[in-house]
Amino acid sequence: MDEQKRKSAAPLLLGAVAVILGLTMAPIFGIMILFGGVLGGDSAKAACRPASASASAAAGEGGQADVTIYDDDGSATTRSESSRVGGKIPNNWEQDVVWASKVSGVPTSWIAAQIEAESGWDPTLGANHAGASGLTQFIPSTWAVYGHGASPNDPQAAIRAMGEYLRDLRAQLKSTIEAHPDIPAVELIMAGYNAGPGAVQQYDGVPPYSETQTYLSRIRGLAGIYGKTYGDQVGGKSDGSVEKGEVPYTDDTANVSGGTAGSSTNCSAQNYSGGKVTGTDDYPWRGYAEAANPVTGMFYVNCTDFSLWRLNQQVGATDPNHPKFTNGNFASVPLGNGGEWATAWRAKGWPADNTPEVGAMAHFAPGAVGASQQFGHIAVVLSVNDDGTVTIEEYNGATPYQYSTRTIPADGVTTYLHIPDSEKAKKEEK
Repeated sequence: MDEQKRKSAAPLLLGAVAVILGLTMAPIFGIMILFGGVLGGDSAKAACRPASASASAAAGEGGQADVTIYDDDGSATTRSESSRVGGKIPNNWEQDVVWASKVSGVPTSWIAAQIEAESGWDPTLGANHAGASGLTQFIPSTWAVYGHGASPNDPQAAIRAMGEYLRDLRAQLKSTIEAHPDIPAVELIMAGYNAGPGAVQQYDGVPPYSETQTYLSRIRGLAGIYGKTYGDQVGGKSDGSVEKGEVPYTDDTANVSGGTAGSSTNCSAQNYSGGKVTGTDDYPWRGYAEAANPVTGMFYVNCTDFSLWRLNQQVGATDPNHPKFTNGNFASVPLGNGGEWATAWRAKGWPADNTPEVGAMAHFAPGAVGASQQFGHIAVVLSVNDDGTVTIEEYNGATPYQYSTRTIPADGVTTYLHIPDSEKAKKEEK
């Protein structure tokens, strides 16, 4: 009897404990459910990432891709990855990505894959070890050239900037791309985005950096996933169509692919037809020690001061003590370092494209071949040669703080900054 009583009492005791635990834990479980896992897991993290939270497909829905991870010691491992957004461009950004594809000549699927590899579609992503931030991970100096005055956390501006930068990378790497038909052009362009165009030119192909090799492998795999929706064509869309024609940006800076001098593809309605330079070292402050130039707002014997002298000469301001343009009065933003001139040029509404002409400013973005990694470089086109090269003249370039010339591939210049005919004509009429 006593044994039977103990057996009967055990279920009652366990039941009582269960009731007590249920009453105690129910509010806690309720809070966890209410807040989507605040106490752990990825659900709460996703809620803080609106770029990916609104994606229409779950991670893995678009398929899997094999990605090779390269280590600095030369070893490599392969793992399977999926798109965090199911291979579907989130947040109604498809049209922006399609436009970036058309501007750059890079397939929509590759643009989308690159954005996911860069930021996971998070426009609020903070600066990484290199100082890059935002949806497309631009460093501040490059964003100053391509951001059009917007915040790097503006997703649409970031997608546009990516398209325009990839377009210019394609132009810079033209000779390398043409020399290696065995390497897909898009891979060389993507490698240039990650490692810098100078590294691609230095190694005559994809640089042997573990980070860049892994980056390319990941984008290649993700592009295959996005390709199931957008295909592998430039301008590919999710409905299966391919969009053609120019991109309708109001300032038309995106639709620049080289073109002819003065053509409608320039980023300004103002025409240009070639300038004039003396081709001699007539810089007024040659031989000076490097120091601030109170007349121009630049620094003596630097690339910026010499190029500003050439600019003033071409608009008729040949008295060095009375320039028309200085660092501070050129546009709504200062000309700044050599790598920043394209920003001021566009702010002024002057033509900037990939077409060389005598007298144009040869703008080198930071990190371009032959330019400072931090400051970029600015020079002046002395001649445009028949073999696809240009000869530039410069200060503090090949020879520190002195005048020099050098001949380089025309596509080695990031942007050609042109002086409109209207500016030169005004001076010639006086």
